[in-house]
Amino acid sequence: MPIVVLSEIRTNLDGCGIVGDFAGAADALVGSLQEQSHPAPAQLVWLAHHGPFSYYENVGDETFTRVDLKWDGERFHGSYAEQHLLSGTNVNRLLSGVELEPVPAVLAQLGWEF
Repeated sequence: MPIVVLSEIRTNLDGCGIVGDFAGAADALVGSLQEQSHPAPAQLVWLAHHGPFSYYENVGDETFTRVDLKWDGERFHGSYAEQHLLSGTNVNRLLSGVELEPVPAVLAQLGWEF
C-alpha cells in the first residue's frame, strides 16, 4: 500500500495548515504529480505528520495521524471524523521499517526555511 506523509511546517500561513484542509493538500499533491507515474489516488494511505518543526511553541514529540480520504475520480473528500491519531507501533507497521528523514534536513535540502 503506497503511503503519503504530509508534514506540517510552522511557516505555513495561518489558516493554511494541512489538517484544516487535508483533502485540498492531497488534491494539490496528486495534481502536481499528474505528469509522473504514480499509484491511483484511491490506493493511497495518507498520514499527517506533526512535530517540533510544526509549531513555534514546544508541543512535544512527533505525531502521525491517518487521514482517511475518499476519492471520487476527480478529487479527495474528508472530514475531521476521518482522522485517527496513530500509536508508534501502528506508524512503524504502516511504514514497514522505512525511516523518514528529519523534516528540518529535508527542508534545508529544498532550500526552505521553517
